[in-house]
Amino acid sequence: MLLKLHKYAGLIAGLLLALWVLTLREPVRGAIDGLMTPEDPEPFRGFFRELFQVIPPFTIFGAAARGTGALVLNLLGAAFFAALAWTLWRLTGVFEQWLFLGVGYYAVFSWAMGLRARDLPTFKLTWGSPAFLCIILGYGTVAFTAYAASYWGAPYAERALGVNKTDLGWFLGVVLVPLADVVLDMHSGGRTLDLLPFAATHRLADEDFGARCLAGAEAFGAPYTLFMAELEEAALFDSVVEAQGRVFISTELRGGGTTTPDTVALAEQGVGNVLRFAGILPGDPLPVSSQALEIPSADYYRVSEHRGLLEFAVALGDWVQQGEVLARVHSLDRTGQPPVDYRAPFAGMLIGRRHPARVDIGDTFAVLAVKR
Repeated sequence: MLLKLHKYAGLIAGLLLALWVLTLREPVRGAIDGLMTPEDPEPFRGFFRELFQVIPPFTIFGAAARGTGALVLNLLGAAFFAALAWTLWRLTGVFEQWLFLGVGYYAVFSWAMGLRARDLPTFKLTWGSPAFLCIILGYGTVAFTAYAASYWGAPYAERALGVNKTDLGWFLGVVLVPLADVVLDMHSGGRTLDLLPFAATHRLADEDFGARCLAGAEAFGAPYTLFMAELEEAALFDSVVEAQGRVFISTELRGGGTTTPDTVALAEQGVGNVLRFAGILPGDPLPVSSQALEIPSADYYRVSEHRGLLEFAVALGDWVQQGEVLARVHSLDRTGQPPVDYRAPFAGMLIGRRHPARVDIGDTFAVLAVKR
């Protein structure tokens, strides 16, 4: 009963908000510049008229409304893009890609021709401007090639050149890594984790080499410097680098899929410090006070065994005692169920926490570290 009342309360509140929004009036366009724009007496007709210029096959009706010449030009454009898409399909054997690109280019062409007929000054400033066209084509080409190369480079080498995954890994690990003296691997928690900003390396069997790696992490100059145990450590790039005697430095600069002025400034300062540490830039790294911590093992990562909403009982940076409640998971499947408590397996500082409130089975939601 209470749940139903809550549901109707939200519905009523939404309706009241909608009625209030209905009373709001859009500011007069151009008033701030002293160029009043008359209000369109039929805005929806204008909307559908604009829609008919963009979405096939309505583009044909929109062109026909502008006259026979506009209709013929539109059909010629459709024929040209159809022929181009067909040719590229026959050359590459990929039908869907060229079909959708052809339809998209035709839609843009139809809209541009409609704009030329309705608003010639705007058309001349956009599609009629060589500079505008070059910027659009140039930026699109750069973005397309850059993303394609970064995403499809390895699969292309595997499929087209017959390079297997072992050889691809060999190229990264045997060709590229030996060219480096210091490897700086920068992260920021991704979308799902929020972490205290730290630089880290790993405890290594070779103590002298481990000391060099730690010196590099300390040189970065983050507020925290860690020895860090990893999940699935053997499969990581870190291990490949360290196995070849190269100094490896990793960072986590907050997270949640965001940046802040502080994290950007920290990243810039840290890169400069590492370049000085490596001898690439002159001078010594800027001295920064950093707290020494350690993630001793994978047991210091807490992984959820339940699905629901995550409620933290402690804040990022808090010190907790062994057995203290870190977080609770509230079920989304049934109301009235008590939350599941997750407790700290060891005493330590909460240096990382899940950023989204929704959690699923297998999600890492807390990371603890201890003083070293």
